[in-house]
Amino acid sequence: MIRSFILTILLFIGTHLFAQTSCGWFGASPSSHAQVEGISVVVNNKMYVFYGFINGTQITNTVEVFDPFVGSNGQWTVKASMPLGVTHTDAVVIDGEIWLIGGFVGNHGGPSTDTIQIYNPTSNSWRYGPSLPEAHASGAAVLLGRKIHVIGGLKSDRSSMNDHHMVYDLQNTAAGWDTLTAARPPEPRDHVGYASMRGKIYIAGGQIGHDGPDTTIDKKELYMYDPIENSWHLIDSLPEVRSHIETGTFAIDGLMVITGGNTSPCCPALLKSILTYNPETQVWDTLCDMPTFLTNPAANIIGNKFILAHGGEYGYTNPQSATYMFDIVRSTQKKLGFSPSQLTIAVPQGTQVDKKVMIYTITGSTPFDLDVSNAPSWLVGTQTSNTTTSPTSQEVTLSIDATNLSANTTYYFNLPANESPSGSPQGYQSATLNITLNVVGSSFPVVLSSFGAEVASREKVLLQWQTEEEVNHDYFVIERRHASENGFHEVARLKGKGEHGASYMQEDPVEHLADGQLFYRLRMIDQDGHSTFSKIESVYLDAFFNEISLFPNPADTRLNVRIKTEDAGNCSLKIYSLKGKLVAQSTQKWHQGAYLFHLDVSKLPAGCYMIRAQSGLGQFTSKVIIH
Repeated sequence: MIRSFILTILLFIGTHLFAQTSCGWFGASPSSHAQVEGISVVVNNKMYVFYGFINGTQITNTVEVFDPFVGSNGQWTVKASMPLGVTHTDAVVIDGEIWLIGGFVGNHGGPSTDTIQIYNPTSNSWRYGPSLPEAHASGAAVLLGRKIHVIGGLKSDRSSMNDHHMVYDLQNTAAGWDTLTAARPPEPRDHVGYASMRGKIYIAGGQIGHDGPDTTIDKKELYMYDPIENSWHLIDSLPEVRSHIETGTFAIDGLMVITGGNTSPCCPALLKSILTYNPETQVWDTLCDMPTFLTNPAANIIGNKFILAHGGEYGYTNPQSATYMFDIVRSTQKKLGFSPSQLTIAVPQGTQVDKKVMIYTITGSTPFDLDVSNAPSWLVGTQTSNTTTSPTSQEVTLSIDATNLSANTTYYFNLPANESPSGSPQGYQSATLNITLNVVGSSFPVVLSSFGAEVASREKVLLQWQTEEEVNHDYFVIERRHASENGFHEVARLKGKGEHGASYMQEDPVEHLADGQLFYRLRMIDQDGHSTFSKIESVYLDAFFNEISLFPNPADTRLNVRIKTEDAGNCSLKIYSLKGKLVAQSTQKWHQGAYLFHLDVSKLPAGCYMIRAQSGLGQFTSKVIIH
């Protein structure tokens, strides 16, 4: 849905976050170098630009910072160069430092890298961060709470898409990168616009493909990732297809702002418009036009200054050094928010569970307190990773104890979040989390010891589970959700065996489904009609793989993998621990209709591992047990 967002100042100035009908651009101080395909971020009211190509193909590792408040036209200052020259990198700001994540190394045509470079603006110095589990370039990287999310982008061949979603918990750095837990993007793309705000991640536009022989396709879909649900949702579309917008996309005052970029068809064509998107109202609007057509310009808002610099004029082979500014009227919103704002929890009587929510600000940062002075006895604790929140949010854990509560009863509590009185209060508006607690019967339908899902072939997914105990149990319901769907639905029912240590297996025909990620859960229903759910398992469908065999599974000293496919390229196979650490890998060529892998696993500790096969045409993920 697209409708007018910015109207005239005189009539509706109080209803818009940006009261701007036109942009009074003026030429600011130019930078010392022309460049395109770099990345920019704001720290301490200054815009840092990490350079890209200076002539369309040749890289420079120059770093410059623009201070818009020096004189009337601002000032550029050259800083310490990047240790590793990269383009198409992603950037996040963490505790005042800038993390450059991945990128393509060197001049045009260089491979992607797993390197993270960290720049400290205070000391004007560099160091290296924790390497990525796999190379990444031209995707998305955001800070959400105290976790870094690295999503999508291009592989080293500069054309094939990555569908990874890697997460690094700054509160638990010893665990390293988690490559398995977070839901993968349903439609991986490169050269996207991305932002973190209101407790979620937003990824807009972008393209599929890049330097390869196939035609690239610009996209207009807007996806949202909800970390509480661990799911992706297609929530809207840009007014037109648009890519090469990563440097000019940012979040401010609760809006996503997208500046310039490429569109299709033709050549490609370029765009002059600056768009805004409000996820609360789901409204797109045009703020105004840039002074010229630019692909991948650096853009941001600092104070009341909208800054536009660099980019490729009429194409990436014509990089610019020009800088433009105009004074923008902002309506900042100093208020706190919860995501979700309403939390409904079902807890079996006699148990305690932890539930997470995100708390954020629309504009600025502030310390906050959760007011539990009037909390009920069943809200036994709250914990945050940081007592200060900002537009990138903080994660809050709520501990719910249903030990002494009545079964089949509903309880309510409204939990306030207030600006902390410590420091200098800034007048932030409070937020309220509406909690609904449903306590279910104390008699568990069944106690599970395991539940898992594996892709047996492109035509079927195999569900297996085992029970420790079945008391008063009636039947199981297998529920499935495709990544493109909003909710689960039933796919099969099985009568319970009523035995301790019973094993179950069920095939789910999936040949009619589109490629993508599938989520499964097991609903267990007792004879009184009460039910509970298993944890959610996921698999990934891809038509590239026709049949996969893992043998033996469980494995002891050697694991054999056979993948039938019509593809005749190369395929890589990687084994990860459940913490996301790569522990074994191999690459094989296609031979007589299949890939054959023989991996030595004799030195791996006993336990459960994830196995991932990847070719240029698709990906497969499954579990393997090692004795």
